[in-house]
Amino acid sequence: MRNIKIILNPNAGKAKGILPEITNILKEKNITFEVLPTNFPGEAKALAKKASEDKTAELLLVIGGDGTINEAVNGLVNSTLPLGIIPAGSLNCAAREIGLSPDPKKAACQLLEGSVKTIHIGKISFLDKNTDFVFKNEKERYFLLMAGIGFDAKAVADFNPKLKKIIGPLAYVWSGLKQIFFVKHPAIKIETNQKVVTGYSCIINKFKTYAWFDFAPEAGIEKDFFQMFVYTKNDILSLIRYSIGGMFGWHRKFSDVESGLIRNAKITSGSIAYIQADGESVGKLPVEIAVMPNALKIMLPKK
Repeated sequence: MRNIKIILNPNAGKAKGILPEITNILKEKNITFEVLPTNFPGEAKALAKKASEDKTAELLLVIGGDGTINEAVNGLVNSTLPLGIIPAGSLNCAAREIGLSPDPKKAACQLLEGSVKTIHIGKISFLDKNTDFVFKNEKERYFLLMAGIGFDAKAVADFNPKLKKIIGPLAYVWSGLKQIFFVKHPAIKIETNQKVVTGYSCIINKFKTYAWFDFAPEAGIEKDFFQMFVYTKNDILSLIRYSIGGMFGWHRKFSDVESGLIRNAKITSGSIAYIQADGESVGKLPVEIAVMPNALKIMLPKK
């Protein structure tokens, strides 16, 4: 490997401090590199797309959290340039799931000795004009980990990044608690090939991971389907039960949580309902969600 592009989100966790450690490793291995820092939300997509057009580039390293990685994925869809993840965010779900060390230096070494795999990812198609979010007026958004509609998506939409700088990942917990006690969530309808379900929240996992938890054990990086969970109640006690259940895997046994393995779904609502992808607020219903086969090349660590 002789030429690497590096996307750096300087606002993600310890990204700025990590960069010299990574570039020192590359220098020791005589690998040419170019650093592409992001300056505003959404820029990582454009930087990734530009990097993919450089036919001399052999790997795109992304130093950031799951949000920056999601943006890069959207710029790399159906390209030949592999994605390499250097964990530098709060949760680092994607890095944990593919087996990367939480130590950025070790993760970089794992990737440089790793192998490229072509994987399936998720695609969200917006059925109405999407004007309120980072990728304005775009008709689709791709995701690596999962998509959420309803309860968790509204928590992401209401998330306060300033609070995150003070209390870290607990800011996500606070945003979730607000959804339980202070927000009335609209009903949503989920239509799949197997069934039609009405509920108040829906999680569609491509990877197994959700936040810190092993949430969807039948999903996974190599699978060509999603594991879906639909939460059918909206009262405070049920929302508390769902939240706690998700931490321990109990949600998979709840009688009021519909689940299934799907490849596509249409999701609608009679009211405003939000959708998140990989922990980023990306738009509103109605949407269609589908598996995009063999759409992304990713560098997996050496076992």
